[in-house]
Amino acid sequence: MARTGKIARLPHAVRSQLNLRLLDGEEGKPIVQWLNSLPEVQAVLAGQFGGRPINEQNLSEWRQGGHQEWLARQDMLAQAAELAAHRQDLESVAPGQSFADHLAAAISFRFGAILAAPGPVLDDKSLTQLKALGRICQAVVKLRRGDHNAARLKIEMQRWELDREQLALEKAEAAQRKLRETLAAPVWGALKKGQRLAQFGGGIAARLAVEYLNEIELCQDPAHFQSKVLAAQDWPAWKRYDDLMAQNPPVPQTPVQAAADMLHEIDVALGFCKPKPSPASARPRRPAPRPARNSAKPEPQVQPAPAPAAPAEPAPPPPASGLPVAAPAPATEEPIGSNQT
Repeated sequence: MARTGKIARLPHAVRSQLNLRLLDGEEGKPIVQWLNSLPEVQAVLAGQFGGRPINEQNLSEWRQGGHQEWLARQDMLAQAAELAAHRQDLESVAPGQSFADHLAAAISFRFGAILAAPGPVLDDKSLTQLKALGRICQAVVKLRRGDHNAARLKIEMQRWELDREQLALEKAEAAQRKLRETLAAPVWGALKKGQRLAQFGGGIAARLAVEYLNEIELCQDPAHFQSKVLAAQDWPAWKRYDDLMAQNPPVPQTPVQAAADMLHEIDVALGFCKPKPSPASARPRRPAPRPARNSAKPEPQVQPAPAPAAPAEPAPPPPASGLPVAAPAPATEEPIGSNQT
């Protein structure tokens, strides 16, 4: 219940100074003279109480009522300040609780202490303290509500930060995965081309088919597809090549060989190595001319039997000086059947 007396209607700053004077034990008469001399007090008295001044009876009533409530609030504030000073100790006793939680616990203890007073009926002092505690409790409830809202906001911010970090991590992983795929695309493309080239049997025609299929797969607008690979070909030359391959089919390549050729072409395009020398164009092999067949068979020619070889002469012993000696001249053999004189 709000107070409506003369002193209760004064400004808050004036009432605070009055309570401090009463707490210091100052006498009533000087306090009454001081109050009536203040311009702001005179304005309130003139506007609401017909200009009647404050007397000692008004001060006595305030001392028994409003001043006691102020003392109770100051006591609670002192306890709250003490709780704040010993907040670390409270954290060790009740971890995870805010200052408002500790303050609410202190108010609860104070309520319990007042209600535990002996007797079935509370005295005026206890009732006054309960009223002061009720007002303080309302402020603590608002404080706790603000703490709960701040904690909820903090949780939301932490969750948002986690989502943002997760999204950034996923984007980074996607970018790295795309970069790895881009770096490995030439190798996989060469292997795929090599496998197709081996499936098509190898050769220039198979390579053309592989390039044509690759151009179709990489086309961005299939509805208006125009092959640059086919447009750059000399079809009469391909007709001649087809006839030539029909006579001499190429040796089929394995997928590993075809992929190696594709990788070599990539290295050449990147400037890492020089192109291989192009092999000579395959031409049909002309069959060797066959000898003319005669009706008369040629008579076989009889070769004379070779003469028996003469026995080898033993080599002369080496000279004492150790110098090389010229080998003896081989004996000349006369042909068999020659005339001997």
